[in-house]
Amino acid sequence: MSTPARHALARLIWALHVAIVAFFLVGWALPWRWALWTVAVGAVVLQVGWWLCNDVCWLTLLEERLKGAPEAPPPGTREEAEAAPNFVSALVDRILGRPMPESRVNAVIYGIVWGGFTIAVARLWLGRAA
Repeated sequence: MSTPARHALARLIWALHVAIVAFFLVGWALPWRWALWTVAVGAVVLQVGWWLCNDVCWLTLLEERLKGAPEAPPPGTREEAEAAPNFVSALVDRILGRPMPESRVNAVIYGIVWGGFTIAVARLWLGRAA
C-alpha cells in the first residue's frame, strides 16, 4: 500500500477512534436500548483489548503501524516511559492546549468507560430506556 493511502487510512482510523470516544462519553445517556447495550458490551470489549495490548488500544496500534511508527518498546522499560502519549492523552492535549499527566488521563478514561457501563447496565436492568 502506498504511503499516502496508508496515511489516509490512518486518518480514517483516527476519526473512528474519536467517534468511539465521543460515543462512550454520551452513549449511556441516549434513549435507545441499542446504545445502552453497545456501551455495556463495548466497555468489556475495550477492557479485554487493553489487557491484550498492554494497556494500549488496538486502534492506536493499527494507526501507528499505518503511519510507519516503530514498534512499541517493551512494557516497564525506560523507552516505554518516554514513548508518545496514548490516543486519549494526545486528544486531551489538543483540546486543552496543554499536556495532562497520562495517569490522570487514564483515570478519567476508566471512569468514563466503567461509569458509562454501570449507568447503561442499570438503565437496561430497570427498563428505563425506550
